[in-house]
Amino acid sequence: MNRNDAEKLMLLPVVGKLFFEPAYFVYKYFVEYRPWLSDRRAVERLFEREMGYRPDLDDPKTFNEKIQWIKLHDRCPQKVICADKFRSREFVAERAGKEYTIPCLMVTEDPEDITVDKLPDQPCVIKTNHDQGTVFIVKDKAKADLGEVRGRLRIALRRNLYHAKREWHYGEVPRRIVVEPLLVSDDGNDLRDYRAYCFNGWPEIIQVESDRFSGHKRNIYKPDWRRIEVEYGYPVGEWEPAPACLDELLDISRKLAAPFLFVRVDFYIVNGRPKVGELTFLPASGLKPFSPSEFDRELGDMLDLPEAT
Repeated sequence: MNRNDAEKLMLLPVVGKLFFEPAYFVYKYFVEYRPWLSDRRAVERLFEREMGYRPDLDDPKTFNEKIQWIKLHDRCPQKVICADKFRSREFVAERAGKEYTIPCLMVTEDPEDITVDKLPDQPCVIKTNHDQGTVFIVKDKAKADLGEVRGRLRIALRRNLYHAKREWHYGEVPRRIVVEPLLVSDDGNDLRDYRAYCFNGWPEIIQVESDRFSGHKRNIYKPDWRRIEVEYGYPVGEWEPAPACLDELLDISRKLAAPFLFVRVDFYIVNGRPKVGELTFLPASGLKPFSPSEFDRELGDMLDLPEAT
């Protein structure tokens, strides 16, 4: 291979990036998101595609239907702050206490700041504050592929989660990159997530995520730690004892949930104390079925909605 051929091959990733990334966004925006549809029509269409039936948005009964109603009608301004994975610390500190927040080691709007020189020396998590799933665990910054991380962050910062599923509050969040310390569980295993579903200000169930990177399991418990035999997205795991700080976790949940019709408060437990990871207003965007399906209605009965205006 001569030098000219080698130079042409080196250009292929650049050309592909310049062509395929814009084409991908055009496809997503016009073909999948269909921005010309009203929010109601888009929500109906997406729900029917994912759940297999048309939702009753005028008189919703199930939990998933009521989440669609909340998308369309609940415009509580505090949601914008709480959905922001950077600014939500302010809300948590004010209502529950700063000790329940996860420290922020770095915040930036520019992916080019994600370098060996600027990242903290300790193991950390890099994520965007405005969307879902853009998370990078960096245990050793000298060995991490930060070029790949920066590229994916650039794509994520262009993403507006509102368009995908009409979750309006995400569209209002100023886009940033947040760096946090990597949390470690007390027992040395994968960190568990404890997710308190709060209906009209009151925690009614706790969803526990375990083994997220090796056979993900999901259990659902009542606040008295009776396990509910229901599957939701992942297989049910073995029963586990309640965390020692369960009462504290529930108390924090009530304080944070007070302003909202519904919120899921997500916790990690570190050194025996709960830390608030994030606040989620539309779990799975209300598009994930329960098994048995009757549990969807049971949860729906726990959530009282006001009259739509």
